[in-house]
Amino acid sequence: MGALTALCPRCGFGAGGTFNFCSSCGRNVPSGVAVTRDDGVVGSRALRWTVFVATLVMPVVGIVMGVRYVADPRLLQRALGRWWLALGVVVTCLDAVAAVALLA
Repeated sequence: MGALTALCPRCGFGAGGTFNFCSSCGRNVPSGVAVTRDDGVVGSRALRWTVFVATLVMPVVGIVMGVRYVADPRLLQRALGRWWLALGVVVTCLDAVAAVALLA
């Protein structure tokens, strides 16, 4: 008998070893279902890099812009500074939660 192969229920690719999660889209796969990452899928790799870069850049830009404008004497700039600072802090917290979840 040949190896068990199946398609991922979310992204639709498969063939290979047995895993608990699809290595392309990350979906939980029932035990015993063979799912591997399709190296021919360029979009998913580009999307992962885009998200990775955005999660590094957005908090830095938000915090720098917030610190820059939060002490500005003009009302609109001060309000925008608070918004940027809050955005930077929130994205930093979300990044930390995601990192802890990935490491657990």
